[in-house]
Amino acid sequence: MKDVLRVVTLGTDAIDSATYGGEQRSERLNRIFRDHAEEWGIDSTYLCDKHFMTYFRPAKPRPPMIVRRMRDLWHAAPPDLALVLGNRPKAASELERKIGHYRKLVEGAQLVQFEHPFAYPFFEDRLEGKAVVYSSHNVESQILADYFQRIRPEANELRRLEARILHWENRLVRRADLVIACTERDARHYREIGARQVCLARNGARRLPRLDDPALAKIPFDRYVLYVSSAWRPNVVGLLEHCSGLALREGRGVVCVGGIEDSIDPDIHSLRANPSFHFTGVVGEDRLAAIASGATAFIVPMLDAGGSNTKTAQALLSRKSLIATPDALRGFEAFERSPGVHVRTTPQAFIAEIVHQLESEEREYERPETDALRWSSTLVPAVDALKTLVEPRRRGLRDPARAPHSGRMADASVGWDERRDRRSTFTP
Repeated sequence: MKDVLRVVTLGTDAIDSATYGGEQRSERLNRIFRDHAEEWGIDSTYLCDKHFMTYFRPAKPRPPMIVRRMRDLWHAAPPDLALVLGNRPKAASELERKIGHYRKLVEGAQLVQFEHPFAYPFFEDRLEGKAVVYSSHNVESQILADYFQRIRPEANELRRLEARILHWENRLVRRADLVIACTERDARHYREIGARQVCLARNGARRLPRLDDPALAKIPFDRYVLYVSSAWRPNVVGLLEHCSGLALREGRGVVCVGGIEDSIDPDIHSLRANPSFHFTGVVGEDRLAAIASGATAFIVPMLDAGGSNTKTAQALLSRKSLIATPDALRGFEAFERSPGVHVRTTPQAFIAEIVHQLESEEREYERPETDALRWSSTLVPAVDALKTLVEPRRRGLRDPARAPHSGRMADASVGWDERRDRRSTFTP
């Protein structure tokens, strides 16, 4: 139909089988457009590319010119894009093959949503007259540099990285017609730096079904606590800091489910060698439900380093005990005194609570107040805000004179530029 409003979302999370962390939030936000497609008269497309984030990673050491040119030729990578992506010609080649398709979709859209700020530098100069939504998972300028510092603590590169993240995140926040934040702290920050409109839509979760099936769970402990986590490094470091000294008696243990098994942190080897820990890797929905049903408690030893804390919402929605650090309740402070919630501030107290839960009679807790943590409830403000943004633009398709105006880009020279040659190049 001619008057269908086209929506394109650019993200880095694969949402086809969203199970963990931020991919759940990305999938649920994208579902808003799918569920309201007919009612709002929209056609929605979700584009996921891991290479958008590459521009926000520390650069690799820069080899001599002759070596760089040979690598770029080998990978058929545009030299300037390889340089922008931190001396990564393979990533540049892969992104170059797709960026033309992405650009056409963005140019044909009336509303463009960015999950994270990572894709924004590649499309900023293509957004004139379009509604822009920034769906934030974290204040990336406050956490990404710290995250990468743990991997590559080189002072000059870290400063450049911090400046790059801050620059692009701030530009997106100020350009966006709507910013969707997941915590009040984040929302307050965006307002302070000039966001036009901020909507607070907290993280939620889906309640895992009860599935009492030890054979499916395949856990080598009689009793265990459960940590569901990705390999996001602050989550790994939180586990190491709060649980590395754990030595449980035989038959008791900590089960770690998810991508955390694939962490590259060298200290994770000590936990893999510890008989009190068992790593399952990423599992399917049924097995996750079986593992959760057999757990005595959930643990969430998060640090104050951002990351999606949907794991906290999922634990609160269960009837199990929850052992958490104060930072694990970021955005969920109202549930700190809910039944069965144990907030522990030191590694010693955290470990002591794990031992206590595993050696005590198992209990389940009714927490009716946590029904507010279902995605269908937490994202209601986002649904309302997006509907308000979509409706006048939808009407404007039928009557262009009534279409709302979105501001012209502050710097149209930033982004993908085809004026210098026929190839797509990137000039940050």
